[in-house]
Amino acid sequence: MAYLTADQLKEAGLKKIGKDVKISDKASIYNADLIEIGDYSRNDDFCVISGRVVIVHYSHITSMRYWCDGAGHQKYISSGCIYRASDETL
Repeated sequence: MAYLTADQLKEAGLKKIGKDVKISDKASIYNADLIEIGDYSRNDDFCVISGRVVIVHYSHITSMRYWCDGAGHQKYISSGCIYRASDETL
C-alpha cells in the first residue's frame, strides 16, 4: 500500500495532522479543512472521509468492517461506510 508523503498531507489542507499519520494514496478525503487526524493514525485504501471528523490518536480506519483505536477499543461498522458532514469523533 502506498501512502501520501508528508508534503502531500500538508497540501491536502487538513485542519490538523498528527505525528506519523499514514493515509493511503487510494483513500478519498473531502472537506479536508474540517478533518483532524491524531498521531500515529492510519487510513487504508478506499476509505472515504468527509465533513467534520476527528480521528483520535492511534486509530486505524479501514474499508473493512472495523476500526480500532490504540487502546484496543474496536468499533464495528459496515463495509463501504462513508463518514461525512457530522460531528462524529472516531
